[in-house]
Amino acid sequence: MCAQKMNLSGNVPDDAKAWSRFRVSSWNWIHALATRSRYLVSAVMFVYLVLAYLTFFPQSRTEMVKLPLSDHGSLNIILLAMLLFILLFVRWVHQIPPFFQWLLKSGRLESRYDDLPGDFERYLQDYQKTLLSKREPLFLSLVVLGVFIALAQWAGIAHYLIGFFTPRAVLAFALLLLATLLCLFMAGQAGWMSFVTGRQIGKLPLLFNIKVQPRHSDKCGGLRPLGKFCFESALPLIVAGLILAIVPSLRLMHIQIDEDDVLAIMSASMIFGFLAPLTVLAIFMPLWHIHLEMLERKNAHEDDFASRVMRLEEIIREHTTEKGDLKKAEAAKQKLEILQTINPDMQPYPVWPFNFTMTLLAALSPQIVQTLAGVILKSHEFVSAWLAAPSN
Repeated sequence: MCAQKMNLSGNVPDDAKAWSRFRVSSWNWIHALATRSRYLVSAVMFVYLVLAYLTFFPQSRTEMVKLPLSDHGSLNIILLAMLLFILLFVRWVHQIPPFFQWLLKSGRLESRYDDLPGDFERYLQDYQKTLLSKREPLFLSLVVLGVFIALAQWAGIAHYLIGFFTPRAVLAFALLLLATLLCLFMAGQAGWMSFVTGRQIGKLPLLFNIKVQPRHSDKCGGLRPLGKFCFESALPLIVAGLILAIVPSLRLMHIQIDEDDVLAIMSASMIFGFLAPLTVLAIFMPLWHIHLEMLERKNAHEDDFASRVMRLEEIIREHTTEKGDLKKAEAAKQKLEILQTINPDMQPYPVWPFNFTMTLLAALSPQIVQTLAGVILKSHEFVSAWLAAPSN
């Protein structure tokens, strides 16, 4: 469907009908997977059922193989993380149309050419056209698949998995592999959708004048929905990371749910090496230019306040001398008292469309939980060994 023919700005009476034509992919099947969680959830559940079949029906395995869900209990946690990731990502995709509708109708944007509906329509058409690109998302998905296959081959996972199946279960193995590859392919597509949406949000201060309301009750300049939308784009990564953090934490607590450390090491590596940078980028990269504009306005506000205070103080000093006019000094004093109501020190000027400290802590909560678990457990072991040591 041609993006140029789509009126997405809500500048028509039939607003819902206009947005019903919005698509996140030019391929119908990818659009369906990204907007209907039941398909990918079914794929993950199928993987779980195959693993359960291998665990509880020994006739499907060779005699020397381990039981997947009992000998590698972390698989239960990992598959739960995948399910939550899918559900939260699809939920975020459904929030895209309402978010852009809010942008237009909230009054937070101002056209630089006195044609906000037209400018916003062109802005959305550019967004839709980029989303419907075929080459870039396909390349990204193939890269994700290629990296996974290379790592699996290097780690010997393929040879390890083959041992789970007897010739009678070759079909189950093929379907399991297909479901896994489908989820990995969609991970690349999800990355493309998040990247394009974030980049489009980052263009807002370059194409429009953003109205910041320093005294707004949300303490974010009236832009809290903007920050919330970007945070929720990273929420699937955060929640999945918190679930994955259970795996290495249990290992540190010496709670044995796996026969080896492979899954614990993989989970910890993914939390710190993959989820942490992606989460920070998903939240802060789209809002960076907006942050810089808000910071610039904050500095201008502080400079203006300081210069006005300085002028009034000069008037007071000038007219409190013997030859001064006390009435003018009194008027300047009253103005100075009124001016204090907009003192930046009394109510700080917002520079992010969210609470920066709380958002950063939430974004890095999987890494914080994992680090604290390691520090606490190691400290406990050290204290216990120290107390148990014989005194001289």
